[in-house]
Order: sequence, then C-alpha cells, then structure tokens
Amino acid sequence: MTSNSPSRGAVADWIDTLPALGRHTFTGDDARSAVGGTDTAREQAIGRLVKKRMLFQPHHGFFVIVPAEYRLTGSPPPLWYIDALMRYLERPYYVGLLSAAALWGAAHQQPQRFQVFSSVPMRSMRRGGIHIDWIVNKSVELVPIGEQRTPTGYVRVSSPAATALDLVRYPRHAGEYNNVATVLRDLVDGITDADMTETLNASATPAVAQRLGYLLNAFSNAPVIESVRHWLSEHTHRAVPLRSGISTDGARLDTRWRVFVNITVEPDLEYHVEASGAAVDDGDLIMLTSDSLPPPVDCLENGSPAA
Repeated sequence: MTSNSPSRGAVADWIDTLPALGRHTFTGDDARSAVGGTDTAREQAIGRLVKKRMLFQPHHGFFVIVPAEYRLTGSPPPLWYIDALMRYLERPYYVGLLSAAALWGAAHQQPQRFQVFSSVPMRSMRRGGIHIDWIVNKSVELVPIGEQRTPTGYVRVSSPAATALDLVRYPRHAGEYNNVATVLRDLVDGITDADMTETLNASATPAVAQRLGYLLNAFSNAPVIESVRHWLSEHTHRAVPLRSGISTDGARLDTRWRVFVNITVEPDLEYHVEASGAAVDDGDLIMLTSDSLPPPVDCLENGSPAA
C-alpha cells in the first residue's frame, strides 16, 4: 500500500498477518515499509492499537503484538519479546538472577520481577504485574550463557553456574541470603564442573567465589563444590564477610572458605546456619554450622562485584 493516508484497518490487517509468519514484534521501520502512507497517519493508527492494548511499546519504535489473552494485563510475558527488543537496540544482554533460576527450574515461586543484565543502563518498567529490572554488568558478554526456548523463539540466559555467582554477587536483587541459599540448593544439581570452572574464570572475584563456596558447602553436598575450592586454591584471597556492608565484630571465621559468618542464613526454614555451635535437630528445623559440615573438597545500580 502506497497511499498517503493508510486506512485505520490497513495497519491492523498487516499486524494480524505477522503471528502466522512467526513474528510477534515489529519496528516503526517495518510498518513504514509494509504499510506506507505518511508517518503521521501510520503512527496515529499504531497509537490507536496501543491504546486498545492490542500493541505494547516497551521502547520507542519497537512494538509487541498483544494476544487477546494478555490484553487485560497489557502485554505478554517479557520472555516473549526481550530477545527481539535487545536485538533491536543492538545491546548484549542475558536474563539473570531469580528469572534465570526459574528458567533452570530452581524457583519455588514465579518471580514478580523479570531481571535482565545489560552493559548499559536502561529504565526499569512495569507491565502486566511484572517489573522488568535492568542491572548493569559491563562484562555481560563474558558471562557463560545458555539458550532457553520461549513461545516466540529463544532467550539468552545465564548458565546455572553464572546464575549462582550472580545470586551471591547481588543478594539484594535476589531477596537477600535466605532466599539465595534456598535457590542455590535447588540450582546446584544442574551445575557441571565445566560450567563452574568456565564461569569462575570468566567473571568471578575471589570474594564472590568464597561466599558461593561457603553457601554451597553449607546447604548441599554437590560435587561442584570441589571446583570452587580448586579455583580458589589458584587465586590469592583474603578473609571476607559473608554479607558485605555488615560488621564482622564477633563473627566466626570459617577457615575453610575464609569467610566471616556475620549473618544468619535460613533457607526456606529448613536449614539454619549460625556463627557458632554444633548441628542439632530442633524438631522440623535442622541446624547446621560450619563446624559440623563436611570438609570442602564474590533498577539501576552499580554492577561491580562486592568485595
């Protein structure tokens, strides 16, 4: 169509053909090429569809087709369009933290925040009851990635080991250490030695590796703990607090991982770690301390690793 004023139905008719072609998003340039007409008329037609919640515009010039079942909330799940959006913006990314853990089958409940790492700051948004949180990681392209299939294609997801490191590196984004430990306990079985070693070499600091090793050792007997221990044996590291920003006064030093246990971690009320004492069975609550553990065989915020 090349008329100067495309009919109201022309744009909608063209959009209706896209899902059958496997396309669930389009750009302003795509519409210009397919529908023609003046920019003003075409943008007005698209704007009417946005108001009717038939389209969602997460970024200027980029539109998501909203299936009928999602029009009440205003958009399909972010997994449907995040890869296409980042390709449009030409920015590297990966889905991480609790969102990645859920995709790897290690979430007890569906996260209400969809967490995406990118190398540049982006404005967080809320749509359909889901917050999309953007977290800056200047080394995003170094993080080991796995691909997960979605209803509309594929999405880049941090590998299980990279997800584990990020959970420890960004505890506030992951619901703090109680939740981190709960998720790690489910995630660890999917972490291979090769994945862990690649991740540690690519993006770890000794402090994050120490904290990860301590938590894995406390709440699992996974063989991959040995990979963390071996990596640390080849890297100089000093004693660090389990939770940075909190005093270590009076905290016990776990000599295996050189971690000051300056917080109490209670994953899902099933396990409990304290700074001192021995393992006891307190009814349904199993209490573990590092003294009773088997020997072991670091919205927009600054994404730099915590020491």
